[in-house]
Amino acid sequence: MDVDERIARVVLDPRVFQLIVLPTEQCNFRCTYCYEDFSIGKMSPEVVEGLKRLIAKRAGPQTSLQLSWFGGEPLLASDVMLDVCGFAKRCFAETGGSYRGSITTNAYRLGIDLFGQLLDAGVSDYQISLDGPEEVHNRTRRRRDGGPTFATIWKNLKDISVFAESSECPGFEIHLRIHYDGRSIHSLGSIIADIADQFGGTGKFQVSLHEVERLGGPLDDELVIPNEEDHELARSYARILKARGLTASVSEDIDGYVCYAARGSSLVIRANGRIGKCTVALSDDRNDIGLLHPDGRVEVFADKLRPWLRGLFSGDPRELECPLQGLTALRPDPPEPQLIQLSQTRHRRG
Repeated sequence: MDVDERIARVVLDPRVFQLIVLPTEQCNFRCTYCYEDFSIGKMSPEVVEGLKRLIAKRAGPQTSLQLSWFGGEPLLASDVMLDVCGFAKRCFAETGGSYRGSITTNAYRLGIDLFGQLLDAGVSDYQISLDGPEEVHNRTRRRRDGGPTFATIWKNLKDISVFAESSECPGFEIHLRIHYDGRSIHSLGSIIADIADQFGGTGKFQVSLHEVERLGGPLDDELVIPNEEDHELARSYARILKARGLTASVSEDIDGYVCYAARGSSLVIRANGRIGKCTVALSDDRNDIGLLHPDGRVEVFADKLRPWLRGLFSGDPRELECPLQGLTALRPDPPEPQLIQLSQTRHRRG
């Protein structure tokens, strides 16, 4: 099957470069459905230096860098974030091109002072998850010590919404991801109303109602898989939010999605300098595709990278949507890693 032009641009365009960076793989939460093992700590200065040198190699007038922060909880290493983001912003200001920062955070540490620093460093997109109203959320999104998290997150969000009304406020977007399973979906009415009341008039908040998935966590069996009636209830919540001026969607209804892991110029940089393609399969050897060196060089196993990009050649929407699904096992003895000179592709046109 031939891949259409839109897919080819999304998957292969060398001018668009995405780095998904884990500045630490530790977390201050222990969500009941989490799949991570928190075995790796904060990014070392050597890996930070390699990351900055890689960014410098890619900075140029025809290049677009999306620098996405993940974890663990990335704000546990906010100093690394601010250092690298500030460096990237300066590089692209000097050489042209475009740079945009984003973060997936639990927002527990996203006080207004740190939020302002992140905005100044070019981090403009924020994905923050809530699991429902306070009593529901606190059962599943707990602190590492078992304590509650909702009140602190909600206060931070309210402070951000007030800040958004300031004339000096730079542009940003908050993507609220409201999790649900077949049990919790019936308890979301009050949080939907609160979001509409608090954030409906800011123009800065978007909402996605997202099914909690079984991604390999130890408590996966406790999740109640939503049925079509549950998804329809989620759609009704989205309609309420839209009526109040918010952009709202249900993940179940998204069609034609191309995963970042299926894209040729998207890499996951882990806190230890290892390189992957997927932020879910962190403990899967098939996802350990290479290494970032302190001088900015990137080494990859070509045979380990190739299966992640197979959707480009097959045109199979399932392989483009989630290349992890159906990923074949590795052969016993992969070849030596091959050096990828990313700097040489700086000004290539797609």
